[in-house]
Amino acid sequence: REAMKAGLQGALDTGKTGPQAELALRNAIDQAERLVPSILFLMGLVTALITSAVSRAMLSATGEDTAPFHLSFFEIPAAAGRVIIFSAIIGWGCAKFLGPQYQALGENLFFGSFWIFTLDGLAVMDTRLKGRMGKFSRIFLYLLLLLFFLSLLALFVVGMIDFFIRFRSRSQGGNHDP
Repeated sequence: REAMKAGLQGALDTGKTGPQAELALRNAIDQAERLVPSILFLMGLVTALITSAVSRAMLSATGEDTAPFHLSFFEIPAAAGRVIIFSAIIGWGCAKFLGPQYQALGENLFFGSFWIFTLDGLAVMDTRLKGRMGKFSRIFLYLLLLLFFLSLLALFVVGMIDFFIRFRSRSQGGNHDP
């Protein structure tokens, strides 16, 4: 928090900002402070995905019999999906109807749900593009999509629709041994 305040004060001391820019910057910092729990959750999710991909690549290079990492294998189990949707609805309700003391809770619940379903939307897209594009082209496309809000929103909607309609066949669970 102190580092953000120091950065804000440094930006304001340059004399290049007007009152509207100052207000926008202060609001952005307040928003970032409220979303710290869900940002930490998102960082953990991304770290787990990267760790899984790297460890599988390293194990396959040693001759171990491991399945390669595929984003298209990511799926939200039915029970977890219902809990995530319920959390998003509660989060939206807290942020919209309860007082400002519950706004941070609501925003964090909704933000976490948003990113999980966005990741599911990316998995649907990976399933559809797997045979049509190379691996690095797909990775570049996914990183590019993550930069724009409308594409994130579209991926979220695809992830939500996939949960209910099932664009792709689901695994039946069970044993992961070969």
